[in-house]
Amino acid sequence: MEHNEPIANGLLIADLIVLYINGKLTEEQLSALKSWIDAKPENQLLFEQLIREESLENTHLQFLKYNSITAFTKVQDAYAARQPKKLVAWPRYFAAASVIFCLCIIGYWLLKPTTPEVLANAEDLLPVKHGVVLAVQGGGEVLLDKQQRGHLACINNAEADYGDHSLTYSKPDGSDVPVMHTLINNSSEKFDLELADGTEVSLDIASSITYPTYFAGQKRQVKITGQAYLKVKHDVKPFNVQVNDEIIEDLGTAFNINAYPDNGADKITLLEGSVKILSQQAAKSLILKPGEQVIVNTDRLTINNNADIEAETAWLQNKIIIHRQSLETVLKEVARIYDVQVVWTDINLKKIECGGAISRNRKLADILNFMRKTGQVDFNVQGKTVKVIKPNR
Repeated sequence: MEHNEPIANGLLIADLIVLYINGKLTEEQLSALKSWIDAKPENQLLFEQLIREESLENTHLQFLKYNSITAFTKVQDAYAARQPKKLVAWPRYFAAASVIFCLCIIGYWLLKPTTPEVLANAEDLLPVKHGVVLAVQGGGEVLLDKQQRGHLACINNAEADYGDHSLTYSKPDGSDVPVMHTLINNSSEKFDLELADGTEVSLDIASSITYPTYFAGQKRQVKITGQAYLKVKHDVKPFNVQVNDEIIEDLGTAFNINAYPDNGADKITLLEGSVKILSQQAAKSLILKPGEQVIVNTDRLTINNNADIEAETAWLQNKIIIHRQSLETVLKEVARIYDVQVVWTDINLKKIECGGAISRNRKLADILNFMRKTGQVDFNVQGKTVKVIKPNR
């Protein structure tokens, strides 16, 4: 019985991965899958490899080296030995040849013997990719994946179209009362949102925005956590953004908000137009001009008249800007992208500055090696912990 337990557990995870691919996960199943992904770095690597389209062909070539009939039979036999579960009706998946192929690959990866060559390199972590979740008023959630693409009708009387990593709302016909939606981006790249009034929002990873399905009152108001770029549609109704203790009143503009909790201060950077910033705690307000940035730190508002627009908006091009950034600032962004914890063995290392930029899509090893080239810093990665250390001379 103990011998069959790893196989049974592997097949349970295979169940969940197939459900994820088909967009059929319940909230409870999604939580179980996330727990398995977060348990070990190699689990995340496996999950990423199975769902990334660009690596499918390579996975297929590796799989062809093995006897697919034997592998699939092994999966079937092991599954038959399990007690019946209500998790998923397998026959409907077996009807599709492409899904059978996917199951064989999952069986191959989960059931093949563990050898040192198979074990994941600790630094081979890929950007975390838990997906984008749409939370609707009343407690329901929708995981936005490839299976959901198209017109999403009647989500709390809302009309929206889900495309390639983007969601576009339109005001529904009739006099339905708008309700609140929250979009949570837990994927590895930015997510684009167009509100019902035409306002465009780009949402960074580990960020969220709460908004009505359409704006019905005398003002337009949304709430943001994390980082977002907004290009507000001009309208007679004022557009307000709530960020922690601040209210940003748009006067027809494009601006970037960086308000991650670990930053220590919120930053609002203006690219076009004009915005009014009100800090309720500081009981102060000011108006920004293009190229300016306000830094909000508890009861203080500080203006930077020469903001680094390239660095502040690099995430829109899926880049990490290292130029003129402290190592501490860079590694905070790395921690969010790869879902790791950074441990400093020497606080003086936080002040190191590197140069250049690198893609967010790369493995963690590529990011760390890029910074190792300075000769001023090294890293020791164990699981989900990145220790920042001095290099051996």
